[in-house]
This record gives sequence, structure tokens and C-alpha cells, in this order.
Amino acid sequence: MIVAATLASILLISAVKAFCPYGCACVDSALTVECDGASLTSIPILLNPRTKSLKLSNNLIHDVTLDELSFYTELEFLDLSANKIQTIEKGAFFRLQNLKILKLNQNLLASIGPETFTGLASLKVLDLSENGIARIATSVFADLHYLETLNLTFNSISSFSPGAFTGLGRLKELHTQYNEITTIPKVALHALTSLKLLDFSHNRISFLNAESFVLLKELEILNFGYNSLDSINEYAFLGLNNLRHLHLDSNQLYRIPTLAFRPLTELQTLSMRDNLIEEIPTSAFEGLNHLRQLTITHCNRLASISLNAFSGLFDLETLILSDNQALSELHPMAFELNAPVALRQIYLISNNLNQLPRNWLPWQQLTTLDLRENPWQCTCEFAWIGEVLRGLYPEASRDNAMAWGPTCDGPEDVRQQPLYERDESEFRCVRENRLMMIITIVCVLTCLSLLTALGVLIVRFRHKLCYVLFRPDNKRGFYGTTVIIPDHKDADKQKTLLYSYVYPNECQTFLSSSSSDYYYCNNGLPPSPSPPVLPHRLYLNDGGGYRMIQGYPTPITEL
Repeated sequence: MIVAATLASILLISAVKAFCPYGCACVDSALTVECDGASLTSIPILLNPRTKSLKLSNNLIHDVTLDELSFYTELEFLDLSANKIQTIEKGAFFRLQNLKILKLNQNLLASIGPETFTGLASLKVLDLSENGIARIATSVFADLHYLETLNLTFNSISSFSPGAFTGLGRLKELHTQYNEITTIPKVALHALTSLKLLDFSHNRISFLNAESFVLLKELEILNFGYNSLDSINEYAFLGLNNLRHLHLDSNQLYRIPTLAFRPLTELQTLSMRDNLIEEIPTSAFEGLNHLRQLTITHCNRLASISLNAFSGLFDLETLILSDNQALSELHPMAFELNAPVALRQIYLISNNLNQLPRNWLPWQQLTTLDLRENPWQCTCEFAWIGEVLRGLYPEASRDNAMAWGPTCDGPEDVRQQPLYERDESEFRCVRENRLMMIITIVCVLTCLSLLTALGVLIVRFRHKLCYVLFRPDNKRGFYGTTVIIPDHKDADKQKTLLYSYVYPNECQTFLSSSSSDYYYCNNGLPPSPSPPVLPHRLYLNDGGGYRMIQGYPTPITEL
């Protein structure tokens, strides 16, 4: 009954002349109707049914129904933006098989039902921005098989269901910026196999899970700027083999996620503005062989750029390192052995640099060098920069900020002097350089003279030196001392084999077995003692005589 009534209404309207409401502009020849700001409270039903473009923005429409839209089956463009729409009837767009662009932005939609977009088989662009949508449920867009652009910006979305984007296999652009998203389910994006642009900027994402984008083989632009990222899983970007542009601006990254960057072999631009990075370490961008532009600005904790920090960036054309208030050190070998031959533009504005390494770059290959707003110390070691600037900007007028903008901050006598005017051949610099050269030569000659004299002395007195160090009388007196070991009568008193050993230059008293006193005192090194004349009994060892050890130690086995 309802279908019959609808068909009857369509036939009736087709039989009469189309009606154009007050405040609308209807062009039958172009099949367009524009009712922007016409204060309409509902979708008019008496328009030309063959209308292809219908603009109803900035009106007072509160809901969208099937009965109102079913009259315009040939619509290709429908603009319902900036109305008061809160509800969309299920199947409201069912008869709009030819619709290609649908704009529902700037309304009051809080949710989207699973059958809201049923029938939109040809839809390519859907704009749901600036509503109050809080969550994207499963299969909401399942019927939009030809959708290419989906705009969900400026909503209140906090989460996606795992199957939120089911059916969007041809989607090329997904805009989700300015929402409340905190996490991205690992499989939520797997259906978007044709996606080229993904924008998650201005959300609350703090972490990227591994393999979140593993099936997005066609993705070229990825924007995670203005989130709360403090770390990125090393496998987060796995599968993004065609990614060209990556934006990580205004996050809380405290280090360069080098491992995460490695799969991005085709990346061309990388932007990391406003992060907590303190250092650009060695090989920070390893694997980014095709990177053309690198932007690291407003990182106020960044203090230094390390050895080989930019190694491997063979195609780099533009380097932007500006507004890093703590950046004061650029390693002379930051570009490894050779800077990229493609490098043309360097921006070092508003840092804390006072000098540049002369061999940091092949300056003559640059087309742009911006050194403004740094505390440059214009000593003789930095006087060469004037020649570089004059080579880049020959005969530049005073209006050329890049040429005349950077000035000396010290020493005091050249303060505020433009770097452009610095000349390495100035008399003061030449004089100082000559003085340093003279001092260096004198120091080198003095060191050589001292080393030569020391060598001559060593050669001349080497024999005496060897005699002093190795002469026999410098050895201990052990080998030249006669040692008498008493027999068993003194065994209880003496427990050592070296009982009568006497150091030279000492005075000691010895008590023999007969309690006789022997005194010996040396005031110097005595000659080797001659063997003592002993009574015949000392040579008898049968029954408890003495044995003599003289001139050398006797092995314990012979005692």
C-alpha cells in the first residue's frame, strides 16, 4: 500500500510542472536546485524529479526520510550540510542509486545506524564532519562499496569497532582528525586495502600497536600529528612499503623511532615538529634512502646532532632544523663522509648555534641557506661564512632577509655586523692565523729537539746505564753469604734453614751453640767472603757433625 502510494505521488508530480520554492534557484536546463539559506524545515518534494544536483545547506531541516528523497532518483549530488538534522531514517537513501556525493556535515547527528546508507551503491564521497558522532559501529558503511572519501573530522569519536570499515575496499581517503580517539584496534583498518591517505591528527592516541597498518599496501600519506604519542612500536609501520609522507608533529616522542622507520623505504617527507627529542643519534634515519625533506622544528629539548646522524639520506634535498632553542652543537661529521649531492636547502633559523663546522656541507651546492636569529660568534674561525653567503646571494639587496638577516652576536667589536659582510682575509684574522701558525711551528720544533737530545743521551750512555742497572753487587747478598746450619742440638731453637743469613749493611749478633758471641758490622758493601777455616770436625757428618753450604743455595733434598 505504501509503495503504491509513493509511486502514485511520483506519477502525479511528474504530470505537473515542477515547483521551485521561495529562496531557491532552480535551473531546469542544468538540472540543478540551490536552496542555500532558504529557511526550509524539510526537503521539498515538488522539485524537478530529474534534478541531478540539490543543495539544501544552511536550512532548518531536522530529519531525513525516505518519502522525501524517493522522488529524486537521478540525484548525483546532495548537500544537506549546516542543518539541524538529528536522525536519518533507515533506508532514507535507498532509491538514490546514482548519488555520488553526500554532504551531511555540520549537523547534530549523534550516531549512525547500520542501515543508514543502504542503497548508495554509487556513492564516492561521504562527509559526516562536524557532528556529534561518538562511535563507529560495525558494518555501518558495509553497502558503500565504491566509496573513495570518508570525512569524520570534528566529531566526538572515541573508538572504532573492529569491523567499523567493513566493505570500504575502494576507500582512498579517511579523515578522522579532531576527535577523541585514544586507540586504534589492530584489525580496524585491515579492510582499507586501497587507502592512500589516512589522517588521525588532533586526537589522543598515545601508542601505535604492531602491524596496525600491515594490509595498507597502497597508503601514501599518514598523519599522526597533534596526538600524545610517546613511543611507536618497532613493527607499527610494517607493510607501509609505498608510504611517501609521514607527519608526527606535536607529540611527546623523546627519541627518534629509528627501528619503526626501517620499513618506510619509499618515504619522501618526514615531519617531527614539536616533540621532546633531546638528540639526533647516529644513523637515526637508517633505511630512509629516498627521503627528500626532513623537518625537525620547535623541539626545545634538542641540544645536539651526533656523528653520522643523517647518514644514509642520499636523496635529501631540504633540511629544516629551525626553532630548536637548545640546539647548539652540530657534529662536523653529521652527514657521514659526504653530504647528499641532492641537498639544496638548509634552514637553521632560531636555534642556539654560535658557529658552523666549515666542512659540514659542500656549501657551494646549496641554493638556500637561512641562518637568521642565532647567536653567531664571528671569530676568525667563522669568517668563511661571509664568502658562502655572498656566493649564494650575489649582489643581494638589503631587503634580502636570508642574505642580510643573520648577524654577529659577538665579539663586541663586530656585534650586529651582518654575516654577509664577514671576510676571511681581514687583517686581524690573517694576523691571528699567522701567530697561531708560528706558535704551532715553535712548539713542534721544541718537541723534536727535546726528543733528539734524549735519544743522543740514551745512545751515548747506554753501556753505563746497563752496568748500573745490572751489576752483580746490586743483587742481594744471599748468593755471596756463607750459611751454617747447626745440627740437631739447636733444632728446638731454630726453625728456619736461613738461620744465620745476614743482610749487608746491618749489624747483628749471633749466638753459636757454645754461646760464644760473634759480632759482625758492615759500613759498606764488603767483598765476597772467603771460605772460613773450620775445624776438622765440621766436615764430619756421621753422628751429628756440621755440613757447610757456601756460595750458592743448596737444594732442600741435599740437606
